[in-house]
Amino acid sequence: MRRLVWLAALALGIAANAAAQAGRLSDKDVKDLMEAIDKGRDHFVDALDPQFKHAVMRSPTNEVDVSKYLDDFDKNIHTMKDRFKGDYAASAEVQTVLRQASDVDAYVRQQGAMKGTSEWDELAGQFDALAKAYGTRFPIRENTPVRRLGDKEVAEAADLIAHQASPLKNAMAEDTKHWPEADRKQAEAMEKEAEQLEKDAQIVRERIGGGKPASAEHRSLAERVGRLEFYVTSHSLPRASSVMETIRAAIGKLNQAFGL
Repeated sequence: MRRLVWLAALALGIAANAAAQAGRLSDKDVKDLMEAIDKGRDHFVDALDPQFKHAVMRSPTNEVDVSKYLDDFDKNIHTMKDRFKGDYAASAEVQTVLRQASDVDAYVRQQGAMKGTSEWDELAGQFDALAKAYGTRFPIRENTPVRRLGDKEVAEAADLIAHQASPLKNAMAEDTKHWPEADRKQAEAMEKEAEQLEKDAQIVRERIGGGKPASAEHRSLAERVGRLEFYVTSHSLPRASSVMETIRAAIGKLNQAFGL
């Protein structure tokens, strides 16, 4: 019963989040965003008061050399850019940059009007876009998890679902082959859903592989997986349930990647 309640809640959650779901940034989009952040950081630093840039900020517990801090910020941004690859999302490096940017954001907000505030406002918007691409929002807290699934990993998850669609169809047919005719007709309708599942997953894989937006296609795929899982679970189909375990893990990755 708990499993059925969870499935119903999942279906409602997909529907509720569909309108608010933002498009997932491709790896190229993220790379371009990192380049924009690098340039934006330079514009922000150039706009700062020269005396401030060479000041030493002191508090009862800490001392910060502003020039060295800004240089370190620049170095971390370059490290993030350099390490971001098709097979490595640089989540740890992004977390470091977002954490440091969050500290800068807090300082700028505390000062009110200061030179560079407008440039920082624009840069903060870019940091928020980067944070969203990594499953969070800007500014972040010290231990905020930062995680992105790259295009390759997302495409592989969609491909896994496509390859499991036929085994799922066959498993449902085997589980229900001795059912009464009326029930078998319903099962056959769900087997056709499994056939369409393969097509849906292939479309998502192809669009991700081509660097194209795929949020609508992902929603369609997630909704179909939800219907199939609800049917398999509510009818206690043992063979199909085993296949669904693999599909469930893969759609979980896709949901994470698309912020669903």
